[in-house]
Amino acid sequence: MEKTYDKNLLLEAYRKMTTIRAYESKVEEIFLAGELPGFTHLYIGEEACGVGVCSNLNKDDYIESTHRGHGHCIAKGADVKKMMAELYGKETGYCHGKGGSMHIADFSIGMLGANGVVGAGYNLAMGAALAAKLRGTKQVAVAFFGDGASNRGTFHESVNMAAVWKLPVLYVCEMNQWASTTPYLTTTSVKDISDRAHGYGIPGKHVNGNDFFAVYDAAKEAIDYVRSGKGPYLLELKTYRIKGHYVGDPEKYRTKEEVQEHFQNDDPIKNFRKTVLAKKWLTEEEIERFQSDFRIVANFFAQKRKNKDYIPDDPTEIKYVDEVLKLLNVMTGDKRYEKIFQKKKGVRSMCDVAERLEKMGIVKGIEIGRLEGKEEGKVEGKAEGKAEGILEGKMQVYRNLLKKGFTEKEAREITEIS
Repeated sequence: MEKTYDKNLLLEAYRKMTTIRAYESKVEEIFLAGELPGFTHLYIGEEACGVGVCSNLNKDDYIESTHRGHGHCIAKGADVKKMMAELYGKETGYCHGKGGSMHIADFSIGMLGANGVVGAGYNLAMGAALAAKLRGTKQVAVAFFGDGASNRGTFHESVNMAAVWKLPVLYVCEMNQWASTTPYLTTTSVKDISDRAHGYGIPGKHVNGNDFFAVYDAAKEAIDYVRSGKGPYLLELKTYRIKGHYVGDPEKYRTKEEVQEHFQNDDPIKNFRKTVLAKKWLTEEEIERFQSDFRIVANFFAQKRKNKDYIPDDPTEIKYVDEVLKLLNVMTGDKRYEKIFQKKKGVRSMCDVAERLEKMGIVKGIEIGRLEGKEEGKVEGKAEGKAEGILEGKMQVYRNLLKKGFTEKEAREITEIS
């Protein structure tokens, strides 16, 4: 019998992979524009690795990341707004703007932190695994690292101790073929990093890191193993680093043709789409939902502002109301969508959704106005508060339209922002 996967798992995996791609693309753009301080390292082309592994983890399981950690953060469930704020050095960032791109952490979801020191995450993950074992919980810890970091002494020290104490650690090598500017085979004595597991008496396995399903299945097997108390496991994911070691890297050590060939022929997101469509696990309509449904909602608001009596012409637009609300709640962090979903009885059309959102927006604006308006100017305060609430909503939609691939012109037309 052919293996199948839960549809919600597939949709969530696709959402996370496309979110990582969009986030990293935007980070590259604003970094090159001179808006971000420090250095940043992109995860583009490796999305299936982090998402495939983290899709098997519980919220209270731990991960320890690397200097290339944005993808791991998103895969584990981090808030992209706090992540971006951290990159900008803002107080509202995860580390209050003091950590930057390479040190994002969110203990509430088990993200113990990215790390700017190569090979520094092994022992932190091992420590978390030791704590879990001493507490008697079933938590596991995952240490992500690259092929270059596998040559660090901390790797061997950590794996050896974890093997001796049978700690619940999964070591995940994202073998992207480049240790900074050095091809891995020029500094590594083994073809497969996973072979090093045998020296410590633990299981080791390697799979195609650009195949989400290969990663997911291998990670499930490995995580079940370490969670059962049998000790650590080494999983190698063979992928390719599409971008330079850091944003702005001149990349004189390889050709553009080599990179282009890898990206065109082995893009993990394209691979995912191809598989789910060929196997008929998802339809084209379902995997396009993340852009098309958002476009439907955004277009509805634009039409509604132009004509308050506007009603969608196509009745099929109500088909994915649940998914639209969930998607917008995740994308914006706006709890209004969650509230509508919880009380969605009577919501049978996009018109109903829009009207409820608009009503909530007005109420929020009035509340702001009441707080800011002075006693003698309640009317003015309410009006200003309502306007502020509406503008805030417009800007939120505008930013997310850009993230989802809309042009600035399209986003302005939809939100009516000049």
